[in-house]
Amino acid sequence: MTAVVLHRTFRLLEESLCAWNIAGKVVRDDTGGIVVTAKDERLLVTQAPDGVPFRWVVTVGARTRTAMSVTGVLGIVRQAIDPTYQPLRARIAPAPMVPP
Repeated sequence: MTAVVLHRTFRLLEESLCAWNIAGKVVRDDTGGIVVTAKDERLLVTQAPDGVPFRWVVTVGARTRTAMSVTGVLGIVRQAIDPTYQPLRARIAPAPMVPP
């Protein structure tokens, strides 16, 4: 994963806290991970090791969760710092074409 992706993810997490109206802090740690601190939670977002089927690892306390995309990371972070948050689910299914 490139430094550009990590930097953009860092900025996205900063802006997401603002958009969610959640006071918190996003910083880089010594290992290159991203630390999100909000409310009473401290989360560590890191890139996954090579050779695994996911791209991100999010550690919340003693629990580790994985995410395939930045969208997944945002969902994990939001649910960890705002347990009352209910994500919206969208289902996409094929439908017959309707003539104009």
